[in-house]
Amino acid sequence: YSTDAFRMFSFKIDCCPRLAESHDWTLCPFQHPGEKARRRDPRCYTYHGVPCPDFRKGTCKRGDACTYAHGVFECWLHPSRYRTQLCKEGAACRRSVCFFAHSVEQLRE
Repeated sequence: YSTDAFRMFSFKIDCCPRLAESHDWTLCPFQHPGEKARRRDPRCYTYHGVPCPDFRKGTCKRGDACTYAHGVFECWLHPSRYRTQLCKEGAACRRSVCFFAHSVEQLRE
């Protein structure tokens, strides 16, 4: 679950195969009904990795048709942004999902 491809194109996009089981959604990399971390697949929906100003205010009426990112995960896991900047914590980062590169080798263009 830690590959760049999984994080950009599956994390909180693909439906959870364990929906019938009780488990901690915050630790699960898959999407759950009603979860706010849900993302649109950037291969299927055309949107930018830029936050939607209307979504932030709770007033975006465009839904999945919106051309801007809805939420932190859509914004920072978008292929145009994911790991394009170095993490301020570097190798000391302890986030389970970090949107930033931890070395120059991890930087994406």
